[in-house]
Amino acid sequence: DLYGRHLAVEFVRKLRDEEKFASLDDLTRQMHRDAAAARALLGLPLSVSA
Repeated sequence: DLYGRHLAVEFVRKLRDEEKFASLDDLTRQMHRDAAAARALLGLPLSVSA
């Protein structure tokens, strides 16, 4: 639970430029690729279990 807590955020690197997507499916696929790229950049596991 993070409500009411102060957080520090540090930007490490920009993943990509902004782009428009032709469909929701295209956007969803790119979001998954972005998440995997961010995890790899931070040295985290490529997938996260809920």
